[in-house]
Amino acid sequence: MENTKLTVSDFVGKYEACHLPQEKADLWAGIGLRTYVPYSVKAKIATEIIRNHFMTEYGTVLRNAPLLYVLNRMCTVELYCPGLRISSEDALADYDLLMQSGALADIMGMIGKDVSEFDAVFHMTYTDLIENTSTPQAFVNRLVEEMTKLLDSNSDALTDILQKVNSAS
Repeated sequence: MENTKLTVSDFVGKYEACHLPQEKADLWAGIGLRTYVPYSVKAKIATEIIRNHFMTEYGTVLRNAPLLYVLNRMCTVELYCPGLRISSEDALADYDLLMQSGALADIMGMIGKDVSEFDAVFHMTYTDLIENTSTPQAFVNRLVEEMTKLLDSNSDALTDILQKVNSAS
């Protein structure tokens, strides 16, 4: 299946060559255009993309709305057009090709209302990640968690010290 995927460049060439409605319908069928993706798949993919592209090594989240938008659109294309291969090395060039040709707008229109749900899931995932990692409460929660781990790992030593203090008093 992987070898039969069309590159974005090949797809755009075919898209621009379509003059009849049936030609476009055949092109949509050729890339396996879907109008629905299960919610669990949407949530899983959104989480993976957001964590891989926005989570820093320090556990904070980068804020980059333009990148978030492009990743959302290219992720949408990958989810709903399984027969289309997005370049992992140059997804921005693929995005530009799809936008310039008008194919991206047509793809989003053909998918229909499910795009709105995926957009919502994608943005909620991003917002949740920020809330769970970058707010003052998240910072306090991480400190408490680290303190708890430290106390748990040293509980025997602390117990010995407390017993010596009690016996000395």
